[in-house]
Amino acid sequence: MSAPLAAATPWRARLTKTVVLPEFWAATATGLGVIAVLLPLWWTLPGFVWALLLIVLGGGYLALLPSWVRGALRQQRLDAVAAGGEDAADAAWQELVAASVDRGTGISDTDTVRVAATKLAREHSLDESGRAGLRVLVGEVERSWYGAGAPVRSELPAALEQVLASLAVNAPLSLRAKLFPRSAMPTR
Repeated sequence: MSAPLAAATPWRARLTKTVVLPEFWAATATGLGVIAVLLPLWWTLPGFVWALLLIVLGGGYLALLPSWVRGALRQQRLDAVAAGGEDAADAAWQELVAASVDRGTGISDTDTVRVAATKLAREHSLDESGRAGLRVLVGEVERSWYGAGAPVRSELPAALEQVLASLAVNAPLSLRAKLFPRSAMPTR
């Protein structure tokens, strides 16, 4: 008794017999075509090839996760600054600290806002526009933190933008810092 023809045929031969172009185009027109045509291919390739493919493709997306998290946090903070609510100054300060951490300069928890701002300006070589924006931002953060219910002035979003623009020019992020921002990485 001989083995069935499909079992005796090498997988490459079965692969070429599975895909037929007219069926592919006809199936694609239905909307499920790619799945309907490629499903037989799934079972013909060895499992380790699929596992390797999933790891490579999935690993690529997982590698971008810190960058996506950083982008989402940045947008959330910028939206809070633009809204101008009670937490606008705090959000602006958090974004500035995160941008600095991404560039390799951390802020100590014991530093005052002015000491930290002086350190940021020096470490990142901020230009005059950036320093002017930083002065406005520091004033707003201090008013927000220490002034009982002091409203945020409308200059805050422009001041933050000045500082971030100065950082981008004078202390640009490396590719590694863009893909794996330190501010989005878990701390130990």
